[in-house]
Amino acid sequence: MKTVVKDADPLLPYTARELLGPLTKLALFADAEGMPATAEVWLSKELIERFIQMGCPTASEATRANYRSDC
Repeated sequence: MKTVVKDADPLLPYTARELLGPLTKLALFADAEGMPATAEVWLSKELIERFIQMGCPTASEATRANYRSDC
């Protein structure tokens, strides 16, 4: 997981610390869904949307928008 965040670091306006939290939640969700533990799976638009819809039912719209942009 740290490699995924490190690789994204120069490409995004977020720090590694800011990315690690949302990515950890996304990875745990993917694992619970039986998905492979790869960056390609974790960062697919489909999985991110499923995570936001199914894995964050009580999250505010602002939090959901942040997760979309963070991941």
